[in-house]
Amino acid sequence: MGNVQLDKGKEMNAERIKRLLAVLSLTVGLGSHSFISITVCADIVSENGSSRATGYVESNKIITHGDKTHVSWLDSYEDEFHVQIKTLDRTTGTWSETYTLGDTRDNHGGPALTVDSEGYLHTVSYPHHNPFRYRKSLNPNDASAWTEETLVGDDLTYPSLVTGPDDTLYLIARSSEGPSSEPWGVNLYTKPKDGDWSGPTEILQAGEPDYSHFQASLAWGPDHQTLHMATRMYGDDPRWGYEIGYMKSTDFGQTWRTSIGTSLSLPATKATVDVIESIDPSLRSSYGSASALRAGSIAVDSHNVPYVVYNTLGPDGSTPLQAWIATANGHGGWEKTSLNEKLDALPEGWGLGVPGGISFTEDGRMALVLTAYESGLSWGTPGTEVIGAVSDDGGATFTSKFISTIDPDTPNWMPSIERATGFNNLDSVAVLYTSGEKGSDNHEIISNQVIFQQLLGSSWNKVGGDVNQDGAFLGDGTGPAASDDVSAFIEHWNATNLPGLFGTHESVTHGDLNFDGVTDLHDVFLLRELMKQSGVPTTALESLGSAVPEPSSFILLAVGSVYCLLQRKKRASLGLASGEVYPK
Repeated sequence: MGNVQLDKGKEMNAERIKRLLAVLSLTVGLGSHSFISITVCADIVSENGSSRATGYVESNKIITHGDKTHVSWLDSYEDEFHVQIKTLDRTTGTWSETYTLGDTRDNHGGPALTVDSEGYLHTVSYPHHNPFRYRKSLNPNDASAWTEETLVGDDLTYPSLVTGPDDTLYLIARSSEGPSSEPWGVNLYTKPKDGDWSGPTEILQAGEPDYSHFQASLAWGPDHQTLHMATRMYGDDPRWGYEIGYMKSTDFGQTWRTSIGTSLSLPATKATVDVIESIDPSLRSSYGSASALRAGSIAVDSHNVPYVVYNTLGPDGSTPLQAWIATANGHGGWEKTSLNEKLDALPEGWGLGVPGGISFTEDGRMALVLTAYESGLSWGTPGTEVIGAVSDDGGATFTSKFISTIDPDTPNWMPSIERATGFNNLDSVAVLYTSGEKGSDNHEIISNQVIFQQLLGSSWNKVGGDVNQDGAFLGDGTGPAASDDVSAFIEHWNATNLPGLFGTHESVTHGDLNFDGVTDLHDVFLLRELMKQSGVPTTALESLGSAVPEPSSFILLAVGSVYCLLQRKKRASLGLASGEVYPK
């Protein structure tokens, strides 16, 4: 992580430490009190990201397996687009070099990534309206070498790729094959372990001919037997998306059903799938944007209940986007929860929606990544930011934070969250997003930043200051770390590269109380307040001595935060007029 390091060489006597803590504690506190915040410098994995570097939500781009996390995205250089991948070693916090998997037709050719039971990585990329190019890693859990490309299908775009329990690959994608008089559809392709690709099976078809962007995404249930799919359906007059739908398969894609098990004739249509959200046909002529309904990715909880993220927008675009989570109620209907009021980090008057997605950790924590919009309607324009949220109670309440550093000049957008694709381990969840321009067309060469941020990891008890995780905040720094939280904090002073914007067991047990990736002076302030509230002497904190920085070092921390923002600023945004554009 690019965190500012403290100067261990500085010495400060105990009296000066007490004075510094006394001054800064006026603005540092807990709960309803104000506190000093620090900008976390996330990992910039590329400075050459294309205008859709981390698009689209259908395609999983992050895979964690064992002690490695692999991330993939789309760069642009000179006259070419390159599919890239690199690997984070979670034990050391270091990144591999970047490996190029191949080129693409344009900015819509980014990768989808999955992993099988043996750790081999699998990816598809290249289309807009072309065959996919499939590759498999030559070695398990290693992104440095790959097989030659194999072509899959024809006239395809927007992949969603998962792995079955027997290592069969399941790929769905939009199909635009055939004459313009025929509706577009969603095709399913399968590849058994060590076998060839087969298909297509058209599992979904639009109701009318011409353009459709289904935003169809796949997710496994916890039994690794049920395939769940969420999609958007287009209608005519005008030609935009007006329905969010759902269907599932309990026999590995052979047949498909509604949420309550009603069999669907294939291809399914908007008249037969489960309808999660729909705009009244009589009102559709007043809607002038594809933002009216936009689908995010789908995820499934430990009870095999699907969760679908999407957004709605009023017809004239003047009202803020509304983000929703919908869950099947088991009776053919869907329970919907508005997220705008639940995310405290969202500024008043801002909209909330997708691109975005949802994921569940192995211990059941819900993680969301969404796009916050300062204006009612935008697509890759300044005033667009990435926001994250975590729920430990199934979506009843959330903790939320901005993942991106708010920048009025640069859009931060197209977030991609790691989701369960079959064999990736989700003890932690990470996010990849694009910082920079949307471009003026699908072929423009752009140099955007691609940013990686660990969102959360394994859970911990929520007792404030319980660094050693024994269930209580105890100690004053004189006892053993196993029973004294202050001693445990001092033991891990100056720890760096700690994961989790919303915290992890690892970050808490290393004393990172504000979840900024380092155990530093900011955490001392928080711990000191807890000690004061508990009536515990704070003398032990003064014993940190030379490890506590000079006041000038504290200023450097603030300067480092500004530096993170400046490093993310880009040239003035190019682009289209306000409004969303989904080129064919």
